[in-house]
Amino acid sequence: MSLEKHPDLKVIIQSLSMIFIVIGVLAVVPLIVTAYYNEALTPFVLISVIPILLGVAIELLFKGEIELQVKHAAIAAALTYLLASALGALPFMYYGMGFLDSFFEAMSGWTTTGLSMIADVESMPRSILFWRSFMQWLGGVGVIVLMLVILAGTGSAASKLYQAEARKDRL
Repeated sequence: MSLEKHPDLKVIIQSLSMIFIVIGVLAVVPLIVTAYYNEALTPFVLISVIPILLGVAIELLFKGEIELQVKHAAIAAALTYLLASALGALPFMYYGMGFLDSFFEAMSGWTTTGLSMIADVESMPRSILFWRSFMQWLGGVGVIVLMLVILAGTGSAASKLYQAEARKDRL
C-alpha cells in the first residue's frame, strides 16, 4: 500500500511522529526517578527509546510538509491515547501485571480517568507510583491542550471572543 495514494493516512502517520518523540523525551523523567531509587531501569528505558526511535524513523521516511486538518487531528489524538497506553503499560507488565490490566492502568492514567487495577498501590515500587502519577499529570495537561486547540479554531466562538478582546495581538 502506497501512502501516496492515501494522503490522509500519510498526514496522520506524520503527525504521530512528533507525538512519539515528545512521549519518549518525557519518559526520561521517570527514568531519572527510577535511577534515583535504584530500581529496574529496563521498562523505563523501553518507554523512552521505543517512541523516540519510532518517531525519528517516521520523520525520516515521510519527509515533507503536511496540512493537518481537524479530521487528521482527531484520528491522531485517538491513536495517541491507544499507542501511549500500550507503551505506558510496559512498566506495569514488567512488575507482573497482565497486559489488559497494565493497558487499563495506563489508559486510565493518560485519560485521567483515575481508576486503578492495582489492588495494593502502596506495595508497588516508587518508580511505578511516580509513573502512574506522571501519566495522570501528562494526561491532564494533554486534555487541556486538546481542548484549547479545539476551542481556538478560527471559526469558534472562543476564537471570536479572543479576537474581539486582543484585536491583532495574538499569543
